[in-house]
Amino acid sequence: MRFANDRGEGAVEFIEFCPEFNVILSKCFWKDKGYLRYQGEGWVRFNFSLASDATFVFDDAGAFDLKGSELRVFHQPEGVACEHFIHGNASSECVTLSVHESYLRQRLQDMPELSGSCLGQLSFGDNPFFFERFWQTPQTLRIVRELLYVPYQGALRYNYVRAKCEELLIAAFHTMILTDRTPMPLRMRDGDWDRIDQARKHIEDDLVQVPAVPELARLVGLNRNKLSYGFKHKFNMSIGQYIVTKRMELAWYMLERDRCSVSEVAALVGYEHVASFSAAFKAHFGLSPKLVALPR
Repeated sequence: MRFANDRGEGAVEFIEFCPEFNVILSKCFWKDKGYLRYQGEGWVRFNFSLASDATFVFDDAGAFDLKGSELRVFHQPEGVACEHFIHGNASSECVTLSVHESYLRQRLQDMPELSGSCLGQLSFGDNPFFFERFWQTPQTLRIVRELLYVPYQGALRYNYVRAKCEELLIAAFHTMILTDRTPMPLRMRDGDWDRIDQARKHIEDDLVQVPAVPELARLVGLNRNKLSYGFKHKFNMSIGQYIVTKRMELAWYMLERDRCSVSEVAALVGYEHVASFSAAFKAHFGLSPKLVALPR
């Protein structure tokens, strides 16, 4: 469904592969705020977001802000209502896989590695609510963009989307397993995690001139080891990997939406040489920045 009105513009598509597995592809810009409410039906949702600015409120389970790029995995049990508040003047680009409990339990039988994760709780039949966040890997980001910009039509398009959604689900499982296995060799206090978030904000505030790790540690009041280990544990990637990922996300946005040239984007995300930027972009997304910059 494509739309363009006073509230916003974009496209939202729902595709059902079977009664227990479906996907929503959403690429929108909301000029005004909005509100939706829906009841839980026992689905587990894997929300892969490239851009977002909204809030979920699940009855008594609490409120969850949805901002920026991340993977959210949540279970909305039957009867638990979700109020979805869409904030105005914001983009929403995401792929949401919805998998019913019975389908997921069948998949989990062959994946004992996930028994300790939030998904593992479903195998015991206690039907709990959960909402977990994970950092997205370059692999999941690539698949999400392939789904939002499918080059095919008709039956070929349907089969392509289904294959990519299966690949994306497996990539989500892999991310959750890696996160669960990440060692935490140092003892972290509650305040230390707040400082990790402060470090992330310092990085995102100026992606061109990011402080070196020792300086970043000094700015947030942590020693270097705690900052490095804590950051890796929380975001499932090193500080260096996080910086590259955020630079590449910004680069994609400027190439695609702002129509900047490759050389302009390279300078704006902190690369002195276009060749170095192009190599990093291709290593991250699997395609040349020139292809993204081409008019669609």
